[in-house]
Amino acid sequence: KTYDAQPFAAQLPAPTEFVKHTGAEIGSITYDDAADQPVSAGEHTAKVVIAVGGQNHTISQTMTINPAAFDLSLSISTVNYDGAAKTVTATAKFGQTTLVEGTDYEVSGDDRTQTGSPASDQTYTVTATGKGNFANCEKSATWTIKAPSGSFAVDAARGTGCTASDT
Repeated sequence: KTYDAQPFAAQLPAPTEFVKHTGAEIGSITYDDAADQPVSAGEHTAKVVIAVGGQNHTISQTMTINPAAFDLSLSISTVNYDGAAKTVTATAKFGQTTLVEGTDYEVSGDDRTQTGSPASDQTYTVTATGKGNFANCEKSATWTIKAPSGSFAVDAARGTGCTASDT
């Protein structure tokens, strides 16, 4: 099964005929030695104890919850250069649930904040790598800073002042 934030119940074989003929008593199922069914991704062990003639016998089953995928979006897809630094925010979601950066995923790369004037349109990539219930999932998204239009000239005689001309 793939992680879905729902409990996962064991499918242990029901020893009905065995119980009927031996008078065995079946205990409750435990999951990883606890009563609650597992929810998180990973391997889990379900156990049930059957008491027969004063002796306990354990039936166990290993169950796996596989990590899930998530969706990645960015706060900016395209922005025009205006002289100010641009910072993009990455958001990962699992269905309608917003995941927590640092807990559910990590964002890599230094492409979330850009300064300086690009000579041409520049596209940057942000990559999120899942952790825990989202391990093995990696998503990338891009954003673009559009280069300024026109050209800028500096008054060489004084070294100050700019005049803009649209070309």
